[in-house]
Amino acid sequence: AMLSGQHVHAAVADDKEDWQVGFMQKRLAHLVDFMNTHMDEATQLTMLEEMGRFCASQHKEGYEKFTGNTEAFLKDLEGQFIEKSTFDKEKQTISMLGKKQEKCVCAFAGENSISQNFCNCSRGYMKEMFTVVTGKPVEITLDETVLRGSDRCSFTVQIIA
Repeated sequence: AMLSGQHVHAAVADDKEDWQVGFMQKRLAHLVDFMNTHMDEATQLTMLEEMGRFCASQHKEGYEKFTGNTEAFLKDLEGQFIEKSTFDKEKQTISMLGKKQEKCVCAFAGENSISQNFCNCSRGYMKEMFTVVTGKPVEITLDETVLRGSDRCSFTVQIIA
């Protein structure tokens, strides 16, 4: 703009974004509560897992590069949200102890103001990542989560041969 002689406008921080995030968090929390009341548990699980799988697929560049190298992927996770992981190759089981958190790390969860059933979204996220990394279907167990009263989120991954 400066080169063409047009006026240059400074970037201004927009407080509307914060309002919009809170707005979305409250509506999603209501939707999850509504699902808890009006849908059977299996359908809720499927829907929330699908949301997590979709979310993970939007960030696949972060884990696709580890396809076939589960150990390297676990080391990478330990630098992020996981405090410690173990991989029992014989049992094809991965245990991940999450880092301590004051609140759920998901932006949708807000200040832990969403139903604990929302944790099934994390189950889907993990399922998507580990299915890609291991090249095999997996089952995810939520061992503990912040929304369920713990100070961390920990998972067990069972690789299905």
